[in-house]
Amino acid sequence: MKQSDRPSALKGFTKSTVRPLFLYNATDDLEIIRSFKADENIQVVDEIYSQLAELMELRHPVRDLEDWEIKAKVEGHLNGRDLDTYGVWVYYPWLKTMVHLLDEEEFAEVRTNRNKYKITAEEQALLSQKRIGVVGLSVGQSVSLTMAMERGFGELRIADFDELELTNLNRIRTGVHTLGLPKTTIVAREIAEIDPFLKVVVFADGITDQNIDEFMGVNGKAEPLDLVIDECDGLDIKILLREKAKSMNIPVVMDMSDRGTLDVERFDEEENYPLLHGLIGDVDYSDVKNLGTYEDKIPYLLPMIDPRTLSKRLKASMAEVGTSIRTWPQLASAVTLGGALGADVTRRILLEADQGSGRFRIDLEELTSRENAIDLQAVENPSLMKRTEVEDELLIGLEQLDVKASPNRVVLEEKEALNYFEELRKAPSSGNTQPWKAHYEDGIFYFFATCDLNSLTNKENHLGKVNLGVLVANFETLIAKDYLLQEEHIVETNEGFLAWVSLQKRTSEPSWKAAYASLLHLRSTQRDERKEHISEADFKSFQNDVDELLKHFPGVKMIHRKDPQEISVVCSSIEQADMARFLNQEMHEELFMHELAYSKEDKRGIAVSDLMLDLKNQVGLELVSDPAVVKLLNEWERGGALGKLTREKVMDSDAMSLISVDQNMENALYIGGKAVMYIWLLCAKHQIAVHPFTSPVFLGPLAKDEKFKADFPYLHQLVSESREMLAQEYRLEATDRPVFLTRLFRSSLAPGSTSQRIALKDFVYGKS
Repeated sequence: MKQSDRPSALKGFTKSTVRPLFLYNATDDLEIIRSFKADENIQVVDEIYSQLAELMELRHPVRDLEDWEIKAKVEGHLNGRDLDTYGVWVYYPWLKTMVHLLDEEEFAEVRTNRNKYKITAEEQALLSQKRIGVVGLSVGQSVSLTMAMERGFGELRIADFDELELTNLNRIRTGVHTLGLPKTTIVAREIAEIDPFLKVVVFADGITDQNIDEFMGVNGKAEPLDLVIDECDGLDIKILLREKAKSMNIPVVMDMSDRGTLDVERFDEEENYPLLHGLIGDVDYSDVKNLGTYEDKIPYLLPMIDPRTLSKRLKASMAEVGTSIRTWPQLASAVTLGGALGADVTRRILLEADQGSGRFRIDLEELTSRENAIDLQAVENPSLMKRTEVEDELLIGLEQLDVKASPNRVVLEEKEALNYFEELRKAPSSGNTQPWKAHYEDGIFYFFATCDLNSLTNKENHLGKVNLGVLVANFETLIAKDYLLQEEHIVETNEGFLAWVSLQKRTSEPSWKAAYASLLHLRSTQRDERKEHISEADFKSFQNDVDELLKHFPGVKMIHRKDPQEISVVCSSIEQADMARFLNQEMHEELFMHELAYSKEDKRGIAVSDLMLDLKNQVGLELVSDPAVVKLLNEWERGGALGKLTREKVMDSDAMSLISVDQNMENALYIGGKAVMYIWLLCAKHQIAVHPFTSPVFLGPLAKDEKFKADFPYLHQLVSESREMLAQEYRLEATDRPVFLTRLFRSSLAPGSTSQRIALKDFVYGKS
């Protein structure tokens, strides 16, 4: 407020004073501030440090700041300025109280922080430019205060000619000390006490023929209103307001404080929309302005309120008007509900949400009746989507393959082949989707990885190739004691990725692969908390085994990041990729319908209970399972919390380790998948738990996808940032292709437990 605009608050105040005095720490105001502080009759409230501390916390929302961190950030923000001279002092003469506050911009930032993202920052800024008129301050008081609390306007014009009476206190939120004050004064003061920066213009005579143009903003007398809220009792004023609003294309909202009845008239959208929905016919202000008695108004009032739809208690009460009661009743609960409904609909109209004209009803008595009680035992959680069964993919075109296996191949009995398949079912796959089929015929084993994941997550079917490599590595480990792979062929088809192998009898010492067979039953994924650190000696022993193994896999690398700062960078990469996956409709559906399992009947997917999320993250997962939620976050280009579901787990690691392959090699991803399987078994040998994080690996190729960039620019940015962080942290070369990212740690759980697996008949093609 400019100094020239200051009221006469220094000399006292009148019955109609509604504006506080702003005192800045400029030279002219310092003396006033000091004198008010010294005045024993003035209460001084100085919580400026706590406001600054809250501001610093809100600007750093990722974690709770320690007290010393908050203090340091406040001092940095002050930049040498004295705390006592920061912000503004606001003096409320009717309270004889002076309050130390942040300046308006920071004040609004803190005060509206809890609005986000029910109201976005952009929407809040738009609302701050809106002008709203409220006529009638019973329900109108409730609407006005609710809008003020939400900071849902830039200017509010309030009109009412009444003073507060004792009977008003059954529904108007104020105290007995305000009896006899104009209702406009009470509302304006309460808003100033909530937010002194909001502009409130008072029309203490109510709406009249003489002031309505100024109230509405006609012919330059004031800026035009954006919306009118009608809560007055006068039939003539209701008509007059609507005539003006219709001529100016201004919407009107009215609550009737019975059965949650709300009227919306969108004159801004429908210039020919009839006044009061046409319920009172073709009536204008001149028809009703001189109506004197209640009986004269009944022909207009009855159609407007429609007695058939009133609550039974209001209908019975109206029969008593003029006998045992003077006027119709209103309850605080109905007025409070009307304030909420009016403020909510007003906000949505001003933000151009889907709100049309009409009469709407939120009848609490009806909604909370006995017959409408929810059966909590019968209702399933509505926010969690149910996954659909992944349809079986058949081995298509086997007869078309040019299979020329060695005539010296070993031909097993079907029972022996099925025994191998029974164990092979336990092989890991991305998301435990088990996207494969196995088949045995005439001495040849066929392994087929289907394309059951969408093209975004499974760009170039890289998951099929990696998963197939994992499966074949399991197989060759199982047979290594008795057999060797005689032939190994890789074929890509339209339906997926196929490997076929034949066996020969081992005639010499078992190969190096046989040593891994005893580890298969120990392999598992573990997502619990770290039990203890892996010692340097143990990690070195593990690394020596990895180095020895990778001699058999030229072009494959495993790189570890163990420093907490390095792990934090990897964590950020995971978070960015997870955000993108949550926010994309196709990938979101894939995750919640294919990769997460909610019941024991779901044999594919990861059981939600196996994620070992704490209560906070369980709730978080539940929230983001709703596609409508992530659609909003995508529109807002937000969703930072989505990626943080596993932050604590990632940071609770001894190492974050990446396996990559030289993508110039033939069948590079297939070979990478085989290496992943053997390294996983080495982890089991050294009692090191494995907890994979797949999103950065899955989505990395999308960073170079121009169509994805054009269709989803925000998601492309997230994926690109994730890929860049991963590449820089692991010093990846241009030819390196990540295939597996995992957390390594000492688990508190026993090794060997695996997720549920599909039945043998669903794994083996042609087996009933």
